[in-house]
Amino acid sequence: MTYRRLTPIAIALMSTLSLPAPLSAQRASDPNPALRQATIDEAALGMTSRAFAEFSTYSNDFDWMGTAGVRFAGGLLRASYGKGVNQRIYGLGFARPMAAKSFGMFGTLTSGVDLSAAIEQNDYYSYRSRAARLSLPLSWRIGSPSQFSIATYVSPYAEIGRAMVFHGYCPANGTGCGPGTTFPDLTRSLGLGGGVDITAGRFGLNIGMTGVPTRLNLYRNGDWSANAAVRIRF
Repeated sequence: MTYRRLTPIAIALMSTLSLPAPLSAQRASDPNPALRQATIDEAALGMTSRAFAEFSTYSNDFDWMGTAGVRFAGGLLRASYGKGVNQRIYGLGFARPMAAKSFGMFGTLTSGVDLSAAIEQNDYYSYRSRAARLSLPLSWRIGSPSQFSIATYVSPYAEIGRAMVFHGYCPANGTGCGPGTTFPDLTRSLGLGGGVDITAGRFGLNIGMTGVPTRLNLYRNGDWSANAAVRIRF
């Protein structure tokens, strides 16, 4: 399938996830805990390989995540496992570049697609959150991908899933929440992510954030997440 054919498919998927939700669903516009990864896969930034292994760290109560992937359909198919204090996450994903334009010594502009799905087993709630996210990153890479390069990227995304959601009043800082109940409900949000990807030979360092700036997403309390990932390509 060519990049030209992939483009309308990706746009259609993003549009489907972005359709207005019923009021009952809009109340549950919190981020889904199953989607912890804030970085965009390197394949969607134009860095493909035969296989890779990756280790990620996180800025919140979630500890780490390990990911491995292999080349598939012009991109990379990946599987991941993560561990937190009371959580375990199992994930699958696929990423590939869609189009690229070289500007010589000034760098390369690349558009891509990154689709991820995950299940979180939460021991505290005895509940499995699940969600899927579609990201369409646009990156600008300077340097030689086989030696040293640095890329910055922005990535609009849409996600949908189901998780334990608190229903009640909470101030913007998330403290002093009033009376409410917690039960499984739909999670659904749009947002803008971004980051930087640095490569040196077979190694890469990717630092990314999602859910910021607050005014460009639908998260009820302006929640955001960030993580750093170290990758080795084979």
